[in-house]
Parts: sequence; C-alpha cells; structure tokens
Amino acid sequence: MRIFIKPEYLDWDSRVGAMMAWTEDGKRIIIPQKEMTLQNHGKIQGWEVDEMLKKGIYCIPLEKQDDVIIASRAEAMKEDFNNLVEWEEYTFRIQGITDWGIFVNPPESELTCLIHFKEVSRAKLKDMRQFFKAGETIKAMVSNKDKKKYQVSLDRKDLYPTLQEVGYRYRKDQELCVMVAQRANRKGYYCEVTPGIPGIVSGKPRTLDKLKPGQKVWARVFSVEPEKGLKLDLIE
Repeated sequence: MRIFIKPEYLDWDSRVGAMMAWTEDGKRIIIPQKEMTLQNHGKIQGWEVDEMLKKGIYCIPLEKQDDVIIASRAEAMKEDFNNLVEWEEYTFRIQGITDWGIFVNPPESELTCLIHFKEVSRAKLKDMRQFFKAGETIKAMVSNKDKKKYQVSLDRKDLYPTLQEVGYRYRKDQELCVMVAQRANRKGYYCEVTPGIPGIVSGKPRTLDKLKPGQKVWARVFSVEPEKGLKLDLIE
C-alpha cells in the first residue's frame, strides 16, 4: 500500500543516511538510503533530499521491525515505471525546464520522465520557458522505457497536427481560433492555439495587460513562423 508522507513529517538523518518519517497517526517509518532512489545505485544527492523535505515523498512499506516500519521510495517509483505503457498518452506535472527539455512526473509520483526539447513541439522553440512553467500539467506519450536505468522518454509533438497544418487551416478559411493565454513578454503574449501548437498574439498593450494565464480568447492567424509558432491578432 502506497503512503504519502507530508513534508512536516519528514526528517533526513545524515548520520545514518536515512529518511526518518512519521505517519499522521504517529507510526514511525525509516527509509534507508538504498531505498531512496532507483538511480545512482541508491545514492542520493543533497539537493534531492532538500526537494523531498519541501514536497513530501511517496513510499511503500516493506517490513515491520519492532514498532518501526521499513519503507521504500524506490519501490514506489518502480511501480510507477511499470504502470506506464509505451505509446500511451498520460497527463504529467512539470517538475522543471532546462535546455535539454522538460522534466515531468506522473500523477501522484516522483518518477522523473523527460520530454526532450526536440519532442516538445513541432515548432522549434528557442526558449521553452516562455510557453511552459513548473507546476503546470502537460500531456505526452511514452515513447521509450529503459528498463535497466528506469528512464522514461516522452513525446509530445506527435500527438497533435503540425504547426503548418494548423496555420494553413485557419488562414485558408479565415477562421477564428481559440487560444489559451500563457504568459506575457515584451514582444506580445505567448499562448497555445491547440496542444503542442504555440503562438504569440499581438494587440493593444492595454488589452494584453488584461490577459491572464489560462484565459481563453479569440484570435486570427496572420503568419506561420517555424522558430516562434503562429503569429496571431487578438480579436478585441
């Protein structure tokens, strides 16, 4: 049975190299260092411990010794790895964004998966941080599972139409599109027209200032730029 331990019930004991924890009803739990992670042969980095103490952890009880439960975070991650099916689509939560890609976790999991920067969007985004933010959810498909290293690679761009297909459809039919506002920039307001298709919308500064992340508004496509996505005119 999986247990989630809140940050206030966690404490790292560097002397013995183990995570000390308590359940809300007062039961004591010990997670040995070798049971903390699937990677690096069980060795855990200091910054990883800090993150766990901030966010809490999932673990699975292994055995009971006297009044103490011995548990494993690694077994919970292994279970999450096995539950992911190749070529299936899932919703993930963004953990962090780097130049290599977007690191995400499955729901109720600490298993780290990667959407490589080439697999994020059909548009060649120069800065993914303009379109995505830690804590948001994102859909992606499992493209590969390395069973020796417990690494999961994800693909997002192949789930949706190409940038050119979407842009051509809206321009050809002069059809208005619904965009989801994401975040402001000095060049305009970054948005997502359909999942995987980014765009930047222009309009009067006072109007753009009123937009909020997640807000849906109407726009018209007036050009397609492979490096930036669709360029849009806001319908005010």
